[in-house]
Amino acid sequence: GDTFGIPSSVMGLVFIAAGGDIPESVSSTLMVLKGVGSMGLSNSMGANTLDILLCLSLPWLIKCLLPSNPTKSIEIISKGLALNCLFLFGCVFFLFITIYFFKFRMTKKLGVTCFFLYLVFITLATLLEMNVFFDVNPPICDS
Repeated sequence: GDTFGIPSSVMGLVFIAAGGDIPESVSSTLMVLKGVGSMGLSNSMGANTLDILLCLSLPWLIKCLLPSNPTKSIEIISKGLALNCLFLFGCVFFLFITIYFFKFRMTKKLGVTCFFLYLVFITLATLLEMNVFFDVNPPICDS
């Protein structure tokens, strides 16, 4: 990523998030093919909730509890994290509104809408981390 001038946060958004969600995508697709689309959507949302609440917070908790960490804190380099969380909450809000609008039935239009919301979030998060809107992500390495 540094070779091509791509920030590490964007690399994490694209490669790590996509790689971690491939198993969930396969299992959700299998559920949809069996005719239980709502279970596939619930699986996807549950997996992402687990990623955010456990997989993101547990390493930080362990690092803060280590005796070798005298400050008991972790510095977050990206200042765009708060805005990314705001974008994510906005997408979740629109997801619930969309599910309500489709009367809690998994249809092809709802699937397309969910995919569109995902693209909107990834686009906004990537543009934010690439410093298109604000200067939130300083370069890590000196050029």
